[in-house]
Amino acid sequence: MHKSVARRPRSPMSAVLNRTPMIVAVGILISIGTMLSLFALLALFTVNGSLPESLIRAEVIAVSCVGSVVGSRYAAKRSASRKLVYAVVTSLAVFLLLFAIGRAISGNATAGGITPQLLLSNIGGGAIGGMRLSTPKKAVLHKR
Repeated sequence: MHKSVARRPRSPMSAVLNRTPMIVAVGILISIGTMLSLFALLALFTVNGSLPESLIRAEVIAVSCVGSVVGSRYAAKRSASRKLVYAVVTSLAVFLLLFAIGRAISGNATAGGITPQLLLSNIGGGAIGGMRLSTPKKAVLHKR
């Protein structure tokens, strides 16, 4: 005869670890989607002549930061704890993914020029996205 074996309940930590990759992956997709949308908008302004081409470097850094803020904000909201860690990991993963894609497209690319600034803007954007952006709630006093 086959005895039924009682399963051990899953630990809360294993539930967090199973959810973590999905939270980070969706945050990455949101970051990249935001960046692509902003790049398309800025490209239209540059082609029209509204923005000079000399600002492209600053635009790339700003778009990188804004995209990281948006994606890491999603990751921070979805995480149960360690919100800042989720946010910074998401923004760092975005940077590494985009850097790897850039290396794959142009094989002789090196880490230089704008790369350190992009790294700092991504991590800074992740930190901003992970911080609490709303004002703290006022304490409710109970009448006795």
